[in-house]
Amino acid sequence: MKRQKLKTLLLSFVFSFATLAFAENFRIAKLYTVNVKEDSDFTATESLGLNDAVAIMLPESMEYIDGLEIMFEIPEEIALQKSSCEFSIYDYVQPEPKSDQIDYTGNRIFRGVIPGKLSWIVQIPFSQNNNLKSNQYTTKIGEIPDLKENYIFIKLRQLIKFLPGELEKYEITVTIKPIFSNKGKLKLALNCPDENMESCAIYIDDYAYNMNTIKNGILLDSGIHSISIISEYYRTEVRKIRIDQAKETSISINMKSIDPTLLVIAPGGVKVYIDDDVCKNIGKEFIISEGKHKLRFKVGDYEVIRTFIVTKGKSYKANISIEFDVQEE
Repeated sequence: MKRQKLKTLLLSFVFSFATLAFAENFRIAKLYTVNVKEDSDFTATESLGLNDAVAIMLPESMEYIDGLEIMFEIPEEIALQKSSCEFSIYDYVQPEPKSDQIDYTGNRIFRGVIPGKLSWIVQIPFSQNNNLKSNQYTTKIGEIPDLKENYIFIKLRQLIKFLPGELEKYEITVTIKPIFSNKGKLKLALNCPDENMESCAIYIDDYAYNMNTIKNGILLDSGIHSISIISEYYRTEVRKIRIDQAKETSISINMKSIDPTLLVIAPGGVKVYIDDDVCKNIGKEFIISEGKHKLRFKVGDYEVIRTFIVTKGKSYKANISIEFDVQEE
């Protein structure tokens, strides 16, 4: 028992030491704060001095965001002085970033020297499953930040103690924007006459989903998707819907009973009979029994008779029109 307790204490000590080993104390000159929004049009720009920092506060909902893109616009005077400034990214920053706080402790996950270029892009992925790639214009960092605190911290640090002339007074413009996944959310609501939604089988692009999942919303690739609702109690409903990137799309479908219906349209003065009974629902859709039926339209001494067979799950429309054709000979 004592050995087990000692082992637990040793493991706790090793873990604490490992955590502290990555912690770094640092001081900044000035802090800026950017509140990122889950909006595809969102960008934020700040001008940072060579020892300033920016706290990037992330939105509560991150389901569309795959990472952050940070673009540096570097003054030519600084770009010519290679290795004059570095850029670092931190998570686990304490205390919580505030404008009047200059001393912090954090876990540095990336450090890079500002290159001798007029612009530089750094991409920060938020998950291992991402499609971000480095190239000659963009640097993708390999470490995934811990977003438990819902913010990350980036800072600049001047590397050359005495820069020539007034170089230390120059600022680097930093533009921050979220990197969105190529997905959007679909929310589907079914309106059933007798609320028997459990009987409905839902298919999106031939994949089956349950009602609770659809009601809460599902992420789909942006583009056109097909929706099919199948039930033995309702008519099959088929829709095409477009999902836009980083946006929520809602659709409501009114399920119809499988009882067949008939809609009769006739001008005034026309008498309509169904199986020799006067039709009292002209212009309104009504339920009709399955099987063979006879429709009779009568205007004065003129009448038209049609027979038709009604099938479950179908809708029928009967329309009579009177036309006059006057021709010159």
